[in-house]
Amino acid sequence: MLACSASVAMRTLVRRLTSTDVNVANAARATVAGLAQDAPAVRLEALRALTADALSRDDRTEGARWATQLKSEKETSFSDALLYFQAVQGTEAAARALNRHGLAQVAAQWRSSLSPKFLETHARSAGRRRIVQLPA
Repeated sequence: MLACSASVAMRTLVRRLTSTDVNVANAARATVAGLAQDAPAVRLEALRALTADALSRDDRTEGARWATQLKSEKETSFSDALLYFQAVQGTEAAARALNRHGLAQVAAQWRSSLSPKFLETHARSAGRRRIVQLPA
């Protein structure tokens, strides 16, 4: 029963993360972070929510922090791995992950197929992130 009520509470908190009221969103963020640490029944759900929230706010540092914790959990899914990759894209961690799985060359070939306009648009949206060049 406790796991069920924690899950219901998580759904409410996740909705509050998107509140336009900064105080409500910050309070929800702090509560979800506490659940990620103290409530094993909802830990994965909390880490997923915190990662997605950070990415939606373009906070790459927090996104990478939460995604790294999520990645270290035993029961993660493929979508969790994709969420991690999204959080660390354009960083050394992403380049290492691509190299470790033999995908750096594939990613470089895919990148070369993108239009210059697309690349320019996304390079601007990368903002403060440090972009790692993949081998050609």
